[in-house]
Amino acid sequence: MLSIEKKYSFSESFFYPVLPNFYFLIVNKYKVEMDVSLKRSEIWLHFTTLSTGNAKCNIMWLQIFL
Repeated sequence: MLSIEKKYSFSESFFYPVLPNFYFLIVNKYKVEMDVSLKRSEIWLHFTTLSTGNAKCNIMWLQIFL
């Protein structure tokens, strides 16, 4: 569990809500810096990599506790 008030890089077009306060995002080569700045909050980060043939994408599950 991390307290966050810093910047993370990811492609924001791949940022999807899944459940309340639970998101996943697909991180690929083209990254956009976005300021998360969630004060007094904590997150859990879950990383995995999917491979299909020659393609690979890194998925980060992001759970936010406000």
